[in-house]
Parts: sequence; structure tokens; C-alpha cells
Amino acid sequence: MGVTLLVQLSREPRLATQYSVVFDPEGQELTLPQRWLGSGQNLETKSFHLEFNLGDKIGEEYQLYIPFYEQQIAIFLNGIRVSLLSQTSPWKGPLSAGAVIVPLPSKLLNSGPNALDIQISTDKIRFGALSRLYVGEGSELQRHFSLRFFIEQNLKIIVFSVQAFLAILSFVFSIARPQDRRFIWLGIAMFSSCLFSVGVFSDAFEQLVDIVPWAFLLASSTGFAFLGFIYEIENNRPLKGLAALTVFAPLISLLVVVVGWFDFRHAVLTLSVPAVAVGLMAASIILLVSFWKSPTVDRAFLLSGLLLMLGAIGHDVLLRLDIINAGILISQPARLLTLSGLAIFLMLHLARLTSELDQASITLSEKLKKREDELATAFSREKAIAEKLASQTERGR
Repeated sequence: MGVTLLVQLSREPRLATQYSVVFDPEGQELTLPQRWLGSGQNLETKSFHLEFNLGDKIGEEYQLYIPFYEQQIAIFLNGIRVSLLSQTSPWKGPLSAGAVIVPLPSKLLNSGPNALDIQISTDKIRFGALSRLYVGEGSELQRHFSLRFFIEQNLKIIVFSVQAFLAILSFVFSIARPQDRRFIWLGIAMFSSCLFSVGVFSDAFEQLVDIVPWAFLLASSTGFAFLGFIYEIENNRPLKGLAALTVFAPLISLLVVVVGWFDFRHAVLTLSVPAVAVGLMAASIILLVSFWKSPTVDRAFLLSGLLLMLGAIGHDVLLRLDIINAGILISQPARLLTLSGLAIFLMLHLARLTSELDQASITLSEKLKKREDELATAFSREKAIAEKLASQTERGR
């Protein structure tokens, strides 16, 4: 079901004209999507030119839909700007991108060729990106844009809220039961995972734009903390050295950036995100072995969510590194499905433990009752013997 949902999210508009070939200022042909590395302290701008012909349909209301771009975008139709002056996609992390839909006023459209010029500006921290372009009627494209906006904005707020709730709940449990380290691990994992989503609030708090890169470096402890949670819940004992790894992993990421060996972008994609993936992969292996030995519904839900999340992270990293050249970023929908699997796992796991405790209590009660009956029988026998001896003694007098 989760895989089917992600496939549905990645579908491109069907009732619109797709343009995958554009030209740079020198007239060189480029194939979309395009991704590149920003450089320098200031914004670096790249220009793309496209000519399209709508024929005799210029009276209809057309829109331009761009599924993803980074970082600032300016759109010109026949030499006149049609995009907003501040059409900027706030940085919500390296596994995120902006989307835009722009009306193409009929008064600016020609019955013959129309010139579309797009300028993308990117700084040194972020990737530059421009997806395929779609021109079509507003109703068709608006549905896709609304879905993309939901994924990039509303869904991230939902994911952040769920993670924050689980973090608070875990820390409350750990305070109530300090001897139970499982919820401490889960609380750390959910708290550090919240750092992945803090950029969703950069629209409202511009100061977060400067914090997001550092937050992603610190978030590398998420995978190892989650590994600690799974290991203790399956083995009921801590994994040696994991606490130190959870602390030092983000510190190493911070160090290589501060020293200047890596920039934020490469540190996140080559250190932080892989660290999360390694922790989740190890947790998945432990969970898979436990499921193989003792298949339970709770393990099945969590294992499915983890495998889906690992696949989504791998897909997005390969997409960002331009190793694969098609598709959309799917980590956010996958995270929500993984968190749902985690919530179901916790409920079913606690229900299973409660059932086992109830069964143990029933078994113990039965054993106690049996022992009480044995003692009562023995007491009655000893009492009868004592009364018989007392009676014989009395007759002997």
C-alpha cells in the first residue's frame, strides 16, 4: 500500500504538454531535469530558454507548472515577467525542493511561437535544480501543484508534530521508568529526527534558514539512536559502544564542516544521511532476524516501514547526487508511513507485553492456588494425625 501511494505521488500531469528540452544563453540544447552545484558566496544564476506554440487555443486559461526548482526563480513570458518578484523556495533541507505554478496571461500569449525564459539562482549551500516544464489548463495542473505543496509543506508539519509527540511521550516514559532505557533511545531518535523537519517553519521564521544546515549535521544520530531502541527492545540489553557512536557521529560531521574539509551540502549527503541510513539498516536487520525467529504483527508493521524508509532515502540521495535523473523526492511521504508503522508497533508490542503479563499473572495465580491447596491438604493431614495422637494419649491415661 505504501509503495502504491508513493507511485501515485510521483506521477506527472497527463493532460498537459511536457517540455523536456530547453536552451542555454549560448543556444546549447539541454535536457530537463537539470541539477547543478551552487558555488560562491553570492547567488549564481542560470538561464533557460524555451519556445512553445499553443496554436489557436490562446483564448483558454493556461498555466506553467514546475514540479521542483531551487532556489530562486524568475519566469518571463515573451520578455515580460510573470512570476512573483520574491519567488524563493526556503531551504527545508537537502531532501526538499520548491514547486511553482504560474498563470500565463492570454494577453501576453501569441498565436505563433511564444518565448519562455526561466532564471534559477542558487547559493553555495544548495543544489540548483529545474524539473521538466508543463503547460496546460489550470484545473489539471493545480491538482498536481496542490499535491506537491501538501508534500513539501503540510505533510512536513504533520511529520514534525508526530515526531515531537513521540519524543515527548518517550521522555515522559523514561522519567517514569528510568530503568527502562528503550524509551530514552526512542526519545533521542525522535528528537534528533525533528531536526530534519525544522526547516518547514522557515517560511514563518527566516532565522531558521541559517540553522537548518547545522540541524541536519546534528541529526546524524537519529539512525544510531533508533538502532539502540530496536536492539534493547529485542534483546533487553544495551549494545556496547552505541551511546558513544550516537554522540560522536554528529560531532564528526560538525568538525569536517568547521575545519573546511566538506561544505554543508556534501557533509549532509555523504555523512549525516548515510549515518541515518546505516542505523536504520542495522535496526532493520535485527528486526528481520527477530521476525524470522518469532513472526509477530507488530514486527511486520515496523519492518515494512523501515524498509520503505530506507528505499526512499536511497532514492532521494541518488536523485540529489544526479546518479538517477527521474522521479521526485519521496522521503517525506515515506517518513509518515514509517512513523505510522512505529506507532502501530508500539501499540501492538505493548499490547502483546500486557497480554503476556496477564497470562503470566494467571499462570502464577494458578500455581499459587495449587500450592495453597497442597498446603491446606498437608495441614489437614497433620491436624488429623495430631488429633489422633492426642486421642490415643488421652485414652492411655
